[in-house]
Amino acid sequence: MNKFFANLLVAFIPNKTRRKALREKLAVKRIRMTPGNVVSIKGGITKNIHISGKGNHVLVKKTDSPLHLEISITGNNNEVIIEEGLRIESLCRIAIGTTPCPCNNAKIYIGKNTRINDVYFLLMEDNSTIEVGDDCLFSWGIYVWATDSHAIFEVPEKYPYNKFDELEEKNVKNKGHFIKIGNHVWVGMDVKIGKDTTIGDGSIIGWGSVVTKSFDQINCIIAGNPAKTVKHCRSWDLLSANMPL
Repeated sequence: MNKFFANLLVAFIPNKTRRKALREKLAVKRIRMTPGNVVSIKGGITKNIHISGKGNHVLVKKTDSPLHLEISITGNNNEVIIEEGLRIESLCRIAIGTTPCPCNNAKIYIGKNTRINDVYFLLMEDNSTIEVGDDCLFSWGIYVWATDSHAIFEVPEKYPYNKFDELEEKNVKNKGHFIKIGNHVWVGMDVKIGKDTTIGDGSIIGWGSVVTKSFDQINCIIAGNPAKTVKHCRSWDLLSANMPL
């Protein structure tokens, strides 16, 4: 059914409960996965879920609005947990592993009542995690990657690049392990959050910042490339600065 006419049909149903049920029924649900995986979703899905491997688990708890959600998992025993109250205005992309590089035992967790406009979460290393606390706000064009995507390794001095494959052992130096974002964190537009970083509760990450280290202090403004703390004892509210708090 054409999306415009589907929305028009829903709008003319007087009962709120029935409107919500029909929205969920009309939502596009594309779920493709190999046997041995579990997907549990409560709420509308308007994007794709693709899972390849075994023992993977996706749980999306109750939400009041359809989710523009895209999940891709390649590997075994990975987990995506999304708590209730998530709201996505544009798109949330979640990826664990890729076809040439499967990932195992990784986990992405998104806490309650978080709002997302456009974010890409990525894990590619075994046993790595991304954790987002409750009541967070993500703007547009945000990348939260607990990985560099490609390996960096030691080589002998002046060693020719076209002979790297002949090395007996490659000592990889840049494996990603975690990203932890606290409760009530506002992540501004075009922010990049890299591997092995922590953001404290109540903090704000300024527009275009690149986070490459941990900020454990709470209620701070973090900004810059690379990001640094620019203000202490600051937090935020969903209301506009022009509105009375």
